[in-house]
Amino acid sequence: MGKIATNIVASGNDWKVGDVVCTSGPQDRPYEEQHETISIAVVLAGSFRYRSAHGSSILSPGSLLLGNFRQTFECSHEHGTGDRCLAFHYLPEFFDRAQLHGVFPVHRIPPIASLSSWIVNAQLGIRQPEIVAFDELAYGLAGGVLSVLGNDRQAKRAPTPADE
Repeated sequence: MGKIATNIVASGNDWKVGDVVCTSGPQDRPYEEQHETISIAVVLAGSFRYRSAHGSSILSPGSLLLGNFRQTFECSHEHGTGDRCLAFHYLPEFFDRAQLHGVFPVHRIPPIASLSSWIVNAQLGIRQPEIVAFDELAYGLAGGVLSVLGNDRQAKRAPTPADE
């Protein structure tokens, strides 16, 4: 049976960042879970299916998983075993204080150029955490995601069968 292990690599005022490694595979049954925070997870390795009220998508390296506070979801690994994400967890007060208002209207942003610098910094956060300014990354990634969701139709569109 697969497991999920989370190692907290940084934290700040109303946010924390975890290195999340999942070892689930096709043999493991998905089950309903609930986001305890607002979350943005950068998929670094592996692939998995994510289902929420926004539908179903396959996430792969470079894509972002967006979770709303108290939203239910389930993950499954139909095509292979395991994945790794750098997950940013924010209390709702973080977004209020940073004046980054809004709820995510989608649960996935595909790999897009406008967020690539944040994704590269997230990868560095796993490989060389001592050189990453996680507070800047936490704020910058959240702001970048909300900016993309406000301006980019590609991030808002539902994935096609070809995408998956």
